[in-house]
Amino acid sequence: MSEIKLVVIYPTPTDVDEFERLYTDEHLPFAGERLFGQTKAMVTTMVGTPDGSEPPFYKMFEAYFPSKDDFDKWATSSGAQDTVQHAVDISTATGTKPIIMVATEVIP
Repeated sequence: MSEIKLVVIYPTPTDVDEFERLYTDEHLPFAGERLFGQTKAMVTTMVGTPDGSEPPFYKMFEAYFPSKDDFDKWATSSGAQDTVQHAVDISTATGTKPIIMVATEVIP
């Protein structure tokens, strides 16, 4: 079965506390009202690397969709465009720009 995954990676913000406030209090509720068709969504906060150095990224969001058609239905909606713009806005407000990608997830 092949899934499609939306991946948003946030570099470490210049103001972590403000980013967390914006992400938790504003972005997650905002996106939650506009995200549909996904089978699973996950937020990961990076805490380190195997060698003890600072991770190159701070946070990652993943939303899994059962098919490209399901992803496309969401991606072409006004809610998707608003959500992506909001992710860029909160990241930019704290000194970074998110990396947004679409990937194929293959479950063996």
